[in-house]
Amino acid sequence: MLYTTPTAFTLYDLSGSLTADNEFRDAEAHCAYYCQIVNHNPLSTKITRLTDWSRQPLAPFTEPWTSWLFFTSNDAMEGYIKFGSREPSPMGGYLSKRQPMSESRWFTGLNGRHFKWKPASRSLHCYDSNDTLLAVYEYCVEDIVFAKLDIKKGAESMLTEIVTTLVLNRHAIRRSP
Repeated sequence: MLYTTPTAFTLYDLSGSLTADNEFRDAEAHCAYYCQIVNHNPLSTKITRLTDWSRQPLAPFTEPWTSWLFFTSNDAMEGYIKFGSREPSPMGGYLSKRQPMSESRWFTGLNGRHFKWKPASRSLHCYDSNDTLLAVYEYCVEDIVFAKLDIKKGAESMLTEIVTTLVLNRHAIRRSP
């Protein structure tokens, strides 16, 4: 698959941990997102875009600044997802497969449009419903960081949604039978 959409910027997932605190940093090592484990049993994660980084002249950042993943099970994709001051949504229906045998997981953005995360070899790709590439999360094998997240031009305004659904999708992959 060709990546013709230019990259706006890259964030680096330092540890890839889903069960311990983690950071996404930019190319200058500024912390952009902090993923904080609020509770371990059941797992709750708070994902915060840091204010200092949001002032960077990279993109027109909009709300939400924070999201939460509240799991009610340590094994299944059960619980709630919450963006900013919006009401929580059930997790099970938020990130779902449209077809039982498909590996892609779809979500409805805060703007009401549909998006999907599609797995590939050592990476996850986020597309809109027109198959426009928005982000690529690529696992790094021989690097000091766990993975890198390339945000494509035009996707900057939904960065918190991309990071949050990426983390949620990684939980779904890990918890699937």
